[in-house]
Amino acid sequence: MEKKRSKNAKMQASQPAQPQASVPGGAKLLTLREYCEHKQVTHGALQQLLRDGVIRYANPVKRLLDPAECDQLIDAALARAGKARAAQDGDGGDLIAMSTRLTKAKTEREEAEAEIKRLKAAQLRGELVRVDDLAQPLYALGRVLRERLQSMANRLGPVLAAEPRATRCSLAIQREVAAALDEFAAEIPRTIEQVAKRGDAGEADGAA
Repeated sequence: MEKKRSKNAKMQASQPAQPQASVPGGAKLLTLREYCEHKQVTHGALQQLLRDGVIRYANPVKRLLDPAECDQLIDAALARAGKARAAQDGDGGDLIAMSTRLTKAKTEREEAEAEIKRLKAAQLRGELVRVDDLAQPLYALGRVLRERLQSMANRLGPVLAAEPRATRCSLAIQREVAAALDEFAAEIPRTIEQVAKRGDAGEADGAA
């Protein structure tokens, strides 16, 4: 029994310690996605910084980053890139490229966020509706038009049966079709407005 307990103790001692998700100072380590949000850069730009050796994992096993260390490394790299560009000594090409990528990534992210806010504002003003929200109402409107056109023969048949002149028959059919199409066209903006109002009500409920 003593030998078995001793063997288990040796096996536990030989097992490697599990990596911790924090640095010695107690700061929380971040995943790639979390650091992207922290630094306001895209995932692709962050991966490029890792490949270029500008930053490194604090915990390579779990692919975690120390935000304070990465911030310091990136700021230092940007400072060196700026000096290299000013001196034009040809030694800062990689860092200048990294600086350009980082700046471009931040600009693209800011532009995307601004576009999302613009579309959201347009939706709240009723100027923009989701295509998915319109699909069912427009389908129902199309069915109304189809049923009206299909019933046209039953409505006009008895009236036109006694009409000997073909021109009058043709005009009567044209008037009926035009009326159906005009009604359909008039209903489209009203339907869109109703969908937009429902969207506004949903947004208000969500905000509450």
